[in-house]
Amino acid sequence: MDPSIDPQVLDMSKAVVNAAAGEANKLLEDPKTKQAASGNDTAEAIIDAGRFRAEFAKVVTTLEDVDAVVVFIDDLDRCLPETVVDTFEAIRLFLNTPKTAYVLAAAQAVVESAIDSRYPQLRRPDGAGIGADYLEKMLQLKVAIPPLSAPEADTYVNLLLAELRLDDEQFAKVLDETRRRREAGNLQVAFNVGVAGAILGDVPADLRRSSTPC
Repeated sequence: MDPSIDPQVLDMSKAVVNAAAGEANKLLEDPKTKQAASGNDTAEAIIDAGRFRAEFAKVVTTLEDVDAVVVFIDDLDRCLPETVVDTFEAIRLFLNTPKTAYVLAAAQAVVESAIDSRYPQLRRPDGAGIGADYLEKMLQLKVAIPPLSAPEADTYVNLLLAELRLDDEQFAKVLDETRRRREAGNLQVAFNVGVAGAILGDVPADLRRSSTPC
């Protein structure tokens, strides 16, 4: 919920959600509703975490022509602290089964802060929160993605502009030259209007106007 929402509106929204949840629970308690939802008269609800995990693992391992199920979770750092921790707990308790992997994209410092705020009473001997230790236990492999340098940012933007202004054959040529320049270890801008001129000879006027200078 947007924190700027008027408190009265927020309270009303919560009341509506709670009422709807109550009605949904009543429906789920109706055996006929359970059967209709499951599509199987003999199916029964799985409310035990261990059983759910076993059933989930069974489904995954019986998938034909599937080496692994990979789940991508993006922007985890934009979630509320409760959601951040609940996501990790769901992965750990329910979904950590064979042939499954989870890829999470998030700002580590923000996620650590969310974990600290969820467990404010838990502290390390030095007084710091447990966020860093929590992630250390949860994540098997961390890949840090550094920010783009100024030359790399210029190259990227210029390539986006070139993709808009050039035909497929021309763009393929500039991509090949850009890759060659980057593989050579050149720390300068790998593609701009000057490089385009050297490759193509005649640079379209709209690309020349929109690209960064040489």
